[in-house]
Amino acid sequence: MIIPGMKRIRITCMMALPVMLFLLSAASSGQTSTYKLLVDMGTRYDYAYSVAVQHDNKVIVGGDAWGNPCLIRFDTTGAPDYSFGSSGKVFTSWNCASNPADNDIKVQEDGKIVLGTRYDNGTDENFVVARFHTDGTADSTFSGNGKVITRIGDYSDLCNCIAIQPDGKILAGGCTGVDTASKWMYDFAVVRYHPDGTIDTEFGENGSVSTHIGNQYSIGYSMAIQPDGKIILAGETRDSIFSDVAIARYHPDGSPDHSFGTAGIVRTTLSETDDFARSVALQSDGKIVVAGSTQQDLSNYDIALLRYLPDGSLDNTFGVNGIVKTDVGIEFGSSVVVQPDQKIIVAGGLTTTTIYDFAILRYHTDGILDNSFGNNGLMSISFGGGDSEGQSVALGNDGEIIIAGSYNHGAPNYFDFALVRLFSRLNPSASPLLSFPENGAAGQQVSPELVWSPVQGNASYHIQISGVPDFTTLAFEANGITATSCTAEGLDYNTTYYWRVCATVNGITGNWSDTWSFTTIDETGMAIDNETQIRLYPLPAADILFIGGIENEHSIVELLSADGKMIRQTEGFGIKYIHLRGIPGGMYILRVTSSGTDLIKKIMKLE
Repeated sequence: MIIPGMKRIRITCMMALPVMLFLLSAASSGQTSTYKLLVDMGTRYDYAYSVAVQHDNKVIVGGDAWGNPCLIRFDTTGAPDYSFGSSGKVFTSWNCASNPADNDIKVQEDGKIVLGTRYDNGTDENFVVARFHTDGTADSTFSGNGKVITRIGDYSDLCNCIAIQPDGKILAGGCTGVDTASKWMYDFAVVRYHPDGTIDTEFGENGSVSTHIGNQYSIGYSMAIQPDGKIILAGETRDSIFSDVAIARYHPDGSPDHSFGTAGIVRTTLSETDDFARSVALQSDGKIVVAGSTQQDLSNYDIALLRYLPDGSLDNTFGVNGIVKTDVGIEFGSSVVVQPDQKIIVAGGLTTTTIYDFAILRYHTDGILDNSFGNNGLMSISFGGGDSEGQSVALGNDGEIIIAGSYNHGAPNYFDFALVRLFSRLNPSASPLLSFPENGAAGQQVSPELVWSPVQGNASYHIQISGVPDFTTLAFEANGITATSCTAEGLDYNTTYYWRVCATVNGITGNWSDTWSFTTIDETGMAIDNETQIRLYPLPAADILFIGGIENEHSIVELLSADGKMIRQTEGFGIKYIHLRGIPGGMYILRVTSSGTDLIKKIMKLE
């Protein structure tokens, strides 16, 4: 079936079967242009479950082709990337038995692609994690053949999600079977691997951890890693008939984090029937956002969005006591992501009749639907006369929203990959979030570096600094900044300043950010070397000593004890400070070597 207005492109898949791609340029909806794509992976049962965006903005989709995990990569135009696998596709060589089989993909910093799913060994199922080079070939440096199969317990183990730590270690999450009498008896499970694919035996018990929550089953579907290294696994748990939202948090070593909920576990009941979480994301302030569904009666589901404080308690500044339920028909929440402006995107499926469509919703930070997005915060996207449902959402590097899922053409058992790409223009109410220096910070240099968070899209920024909070007079102003930081010049010593930033995307300028303040240092707290013009401040110093005048030079900065022993050294281009934290108070010698000149200065370190 061809949908009117679509452009049809014919290519050939690696299985020598014809593949039809349909690309529709839909009318703009509010501030968003919508593009849709259907892909036949060559079998009757093609289900997309995960999507990731590379640094070059190419899009990778992971899914299942009649029991075989598979990947496809698209270039920035939406066409298959022929430099990846065969005609843009990669099919794995192992079978998942259960069809469809959930899977998850992530992109490492080096561009390698990690896939987590399940493997059928003929008796039960095990975790399998595979890694691919950027061209789609198996990475033989990972477990020797590009994949590692892990059996956690004595029964089936189901891998539903993965996460990559900053140190390159890979986490795989899901559940592990605990009872041979029932295939539905599971506990939460997490396994950690070294970057070479070997099990990290220092994690949990010999590399894995399992958590019992409900008496019948507990299944983890989504995972997030906090900046402090703690690990969050979200899903559902059941005691008998109905399920609840379940979340567990672990220390970096795999032990339960007892500062979270009760003994590291949070269980939330939203209704008298089924409630479950399918996705978890982190806000920049450390709050935890969970998306899923809640059953309002035995046939009607609503999208459920919950926000928790870092200690696991519900955040009562969000929705109603930390919970938002969205009812526009029958809806399922499958995936959640937090935008740079902290607005929340949820993807899933909905119907107001008998046919399901993709559902994309955007919420403000307080849980209210964002009326500037779609139709009062909701976009419902149909691919034709059959059911479709979004399973995974990701943000592109230019602020676009990408959703992957599946579409049923209406013929018996014919499913294809389905994708939606939303190119959002800047919401005029969007504004950057100020980051550094902290609001009200004292002791700042007179040429401070001011930092803020990005907004969606290819933005430029306008910054103003004033000595008065209403900005009627300006001490510094810069426009057309493409970075998310700016070094101000010409400020006075011992003065309180106010600053704000706004963004422009596609010719649309948003609102000003919140106004923050900072106070510059007293001139008496600075030492200026007349010969080199190198500035040191504040003096005496506590935790940090700023160094001015070498911002554009390659320099070596050394801190020596009073008797000349090396205490600390830093070398590089554009050095602006040296940390003194952890060094006892007393007199030290600072030596700065830059552009062939040396500055040697005695400094006092405060306790």
